[in-house]
Amino acid sequence: MDRSWLNKICPVPSPAPPDFTRKSLCGCEEHSRGWVEARRVIYDHELILIESGEFDLECEDRLVKLEALQFFIVPPGVWHSTSCRLPGRRHFLHFDWEWVRVREGSPVMTFFPAHPQTDFLRRAPERIPSGWIEGKIEEPERVFALLDRLRGMLDSRQSHEMIAARGVLLELLLRLLDENPRVQQRVRHSEELAYRMRACLDRMVSTPSGEQAVCAALEALGFSYAHLSRVFRQQYGVTPVGYLHSMRIERAKQLLKQTDLKVFAVASSVGYADSVYFSRLFKRHTGISPARFRSTRASILPEV
Repeated sequence: MDRSWLNKICPVPSPAPPDFTRKSLCGCEEHSRGWVEARRVIYDHELILIESGEFDLECEDRLVKLEALQFFIVPPGVWHSTSCRLPGRRHFLHFDWEWVRVREGSPVMTFFPAHPQTDFLRRAPERIPSGWIEGKIEEPERVFALLDRLRGMLDSRQSHEMIAARGVLLELLLRLLDENPRVQQRVRHSEELAYRMRACLDRMVSTPSGEQAVCAALEALGFSYAHLSRVFRQQYGVTPVGYLHSMRIERAKQLLKQTDLKVFAVASSVGYADSVYFSRLFKRHTGISPARFRSTRASILPEV
């Protein structure tokens, strides 16, 4: 399995806003049975590490049972909540995979039922594996010692300590992720899932189907469309619906160049029952209308 992405990460701890209730976004808490954290969305990434006890993490449509010496990274923009099944200690750390400017007014989190401010989300760069990143803490003494050191540096709020903390965070993540079999399995699973989605979409190129039909077809793979869309986008850089539109437009360009089919017939052949919508979408992708595309193409063909 290619682990080159680990050579390219340059993680940065997230700074706590000046008026935040904690000194930093790195902490350690003891929880009793029945403790519940409200459903929320975060705007960076949160590394959760369980030192002892048992916790339930509801992440979108997935229930993750976290036991002692397990970790999980919650991505931004995902509704999630945590509860404690057996008393224990839970560590957390907010970070970004690389330096990004934290815009003024950016929230730390948004609690349900308020709407997330999506413009402030700081998503992972495309080189980071898609899907959930989780695994077992293989070196607990070293990992929790690094966490304690990192928490002290961040709580100091001194500028040189904040910069130096980046090196500690990098070592911490490498200790957790490098050659961790569960992480590598998750990466492989995401790649396979994205490929299965692409194969499904390729079969739909000439079949009339709106966005709802696309969502339903993909959800037959056993996951929510929100999760599938995130996996697909991180793997290919575009949403599933965007990919399908792109494939259909490319097929339409071939038909316009190689056949005399009317525009409405071309639209129907690539899965669009509404030729007006097809023409608008075609122009959005190519900059010109289907008719203009055909005439332009014809004007550059050599005379026989």
